[in-house]
Amino acid sequence: MMNEKNALILLNEIVNSVAKKTIVLTPDKDLRRDNILDSLDMLIFFMELENRTGISIPDAGTLVSEGWYNVKYLCAKVAEHK
Repeated sequence: MMNEKNALILLNEIVNSVAKKTIVLTPDKDLRRDNILDSLDMLIFFMELENRTGISIPDAGTLVSEGWYNVKYLCAKVAEHK
């Protein structure tokens, strides 16, 4: 099982690959609120996250309400799934 520290490393790898620039994610960041990725990059990010972890990403309508843009939430999801 992956821990949250390793999950954060994985999220950073995916975000940097998608954004094609260096971005340092920390648990207090929010991908949407902090404008880390634009809408197209966000879609690619979630597709890549799903491919690399096997996590089923919910429909776009529930991403905000369930907290999927919050880095701390994503770390927990990846850690519990892997």
